Amino acid sequence: QPEDVLIIGSDGRDDILLGHEENGTRIINEDEQQFLRRIEDGRGRLEGIEQAILAQGELTDDFTLIRISYREGIHEPEQTDLNHSKQEAARAKALYKEGRRSEALKLVDELLKQDRLHPEAVRAVARICIREKQFDRARDLCLRVTEELPTDSNFLYYTSYVLKHLQEYEAPAEFGERGRLREPQNVQSLVNLADIYRLMGNEQRAEMLIDLARNINPDHDHVKQYLAAVQR
Repeated sequence: QPEDVLIIGSDGRDDILLGHEENGTRIINEDEQQFLRRIEDGRGRLEGIEQAILAQGELTDDFTLIRISYREGIHEPEQTDLNHSKQEAARAKALYKEGRRSEALKLVDELLKQDRLHPEAVRAVARICIREKQFDRARDLCLRVTEELPTDSNFLYYTSYVLKHLQEYEAPAEFGERGRLREPQNVQSLVNLADIYRLMGNEQRAEMLIDLARNINPDHDHVKQYLAAVQR
């Protein structure tokens, strides 16, 4: 998440000399929580952590720390703006479902002008674009969803379907296979994948996949449509 910070290094437990016994024996830190407390004292900053550690004792060995942060200090869009895009997308979805197509598409146009959208808005707008066969628009939206949620079976199918219609056959085959691994019994996905391989000229794999789909549900509309198309 934005502002997350990862600090990597030794826990410092054996590297801090706290003092000496009366007989001269060194007192070495054995508290494994010491390092975490020094991170808090240093407010997550390397210089502050170093100062906090040295305030407790003397370092007895090399001490290496790495600090990695994600989008730290970068202004993120206000959550209210993202939530607004989610609400507008939900409204577009409802309008489209009611048959108020022009109003829904107008909202879609406005949403696509925004730099950032709520993830749910991306999904809703992508579905509308697919139904409208606006595959160029749907392409980037679908890819965005599968990048952020690579295990989303529905959007693995949608992405494969959209890219197929844009005649980018290698990529949709990959997305289709990923979807098949997650939902091997999904007839709609199997038919789509079979169609992709058919278009790629891999008739053997296409036949294998359509046979799988037919064995699962021979009366499925997509199975019938595919078989009717290849028998013409």
